[in-house]
Amino acid sequence: MIVKKNRISDMSNNLIYQCRLGIHPDWSEHSVKSMSAYADKVSAQYMFSRSSTLRGLDENIMIHRYFNILDLIYDKKFEAYDDILYADTDVLADPDAEDIFGIPKAKHIDVVGVPEKAIGDGHPGFMQKRWINLYREKYERFNIPIIYKNVRQVNTGVILFTKKGRLKARERFEYWLPWASDPISNTVMDNDQPYLNAMFDKYQFNVMDIDDKWNMPVSWFNDTPCPKSNFYHFSGGRHDDLITSFVGSNTPEGKKFSLNKNKFN
Repeated sequence: MIVKKNRISDMSNNLIYQCRLGIHPDWSEHSVKSMSAYADKVSAQYMFSRSSTLRGLDENIMIHRYFNILDLIYDKKFEAYDDILYADTDVLADPDAEDIFGIPKAKHIDVVGVPEKAIGDGHPGFMQKRWINLYREKYERFNIPIIYKNVRQVNTGVILFTKKGRLKARERFEYWLPWASDPISNTVMDNDQPYLNAMFDKYQFNVMDIDDKWNMPVSWFNDTPCPKSNFYHFSGGRHDDLITSFVGSNTPEGKKFSLNKNKFN
């Protein structure tokens, strides 16, 4: 069920979509308010959901909840939109954030996102050798071609799908449940990000890489200020204290979302 949607008649046909299955903690509500305000700023429509229509998804199984992003592909109500930006509910938009829908892209582009290797310059993240080996092992078992030496991964916490890309995915993506239910691989390998990237590689999706200012992982900056960016991604746990410390004040809905500027360069 859709519980929140902006009602502005002169908006574009682009959409910002967020979904939260299971509990909806306070820090998640910060993200909803922030991304809703950002949608107003860039004249996009905004939608937030607490449920999923994805075939086979059981909300009581934690790993399944990550796959709510696939609603953008299989739920036909999303056919009404052009570009759709999906953002996890641990993402905040800077009040000065640029318009992601205004990024120039060629007509053949299917997906726009930030590759893991570009996130947080100097931090290995998921591209450490041990993770690469786990990716390769799972890819081989699921007959996914190893196109990139280090198994390229676009971070799916902030990712934009064009309409062309979503329709292509509906035609070509393999059923997600065997990937998520794999009894052999590490649990992290079973979630939505490795699955989506595997499908991108196997079915030759045209993926456009963008700068890490569109998906800046705040949790990687413990001792130094986080670079000022467009979107701040509070991944890796500690959501409550990290997001709370970055939020300068709880502004009423529809107001600009204030961030603690002392935390940024």
